[in-house]
Amino acid sequence: RASAQPRTGASAADASDDAARARALASLAELADDNDYYSMLGVAASVSDSALASAFKRLQTELDPSRFDTRRDQRRASSRFQKINAAYVSVLQHKKKRSVYNSIVKLRASYTSLATPAASASSVRKALKSMAKLLDELTKHKMPTTLSTELSMAVRLVRDAHPDAKK
Repeated sequence: RASAQPRTGASAADASDDAARARALASLAELADDNDYYSMLGVAASVSDSALASAFKRLQTELDPSRFDTRRDQRRASSRFQKINAAYVSVLQHKKKRSVYNSIVKLRASYTSLATPAASASSVRKALKSMAKLLDELTKHKMPTTLSTELSMAVRLVRDAHPDAKK
């Protein structure tokens, strides 16, 4: 995550930009965490299709609201199950959608470095091109809008850090 500390000799405007970038990166990291489907299912991204299905079925059983005594616990289980169900049924059980999602997962590791002015122009151009392609794929495959929101936020951060970068 980016530091909110101003650079040595930085002006007040630079410090303000750094703080705004740090807040935006924190928001992006939070959104990426909310969209971490593998973590929701308690598996690694490299898990086989059958192990992924088993993890989903296990959680489906564990989160059955009838297994909980209080309404509060039932609501929590139901809410968690809805997220897990959306992750698996809407994305991970489909080979092409899972492939697109895996590309987003790989890209997440570079969000912070790309959103700093120190990132190389070639890596920024390559990432922006990749992000544009992924946004098209998300739309084409009717994937959850939270993923599009995450990628769009990442694109904005990168473009803000590199205003002269082209797609």
